[in-house]
Amino acid sequence: MGVGATVIFGSDEVADFCFEMDDAAEKGETIGLLESALDVVLEDPKGADRGEVLVAVAAAALVALSAGNTVELDEFDVNGPER
Repeated sequence: MGVGATVIFGSDEVADFCFEMDDAAEKGETIGLLESALDVVLEDPKGADRGEVLVAVAAAALVALSAGNTVELDEFDVNGPER
């Protein structure tokens, strides 16, 4: 799959993360996975690799969705955010 898609959940790394979230048995485990995904990037934003950043964005989207929000990507194109 790679990163050919412009959607948040369109990479192999994020798919793996989603499988981990799906396999998590308890609420505390899912929260831990979300925290870990975000912490990797927050602790060293310049050192995080592409896959870690993609997973962190997906984790942030899941947190936003769990708060009852929607995630709109209309302002994004294949080159990133429109200016």
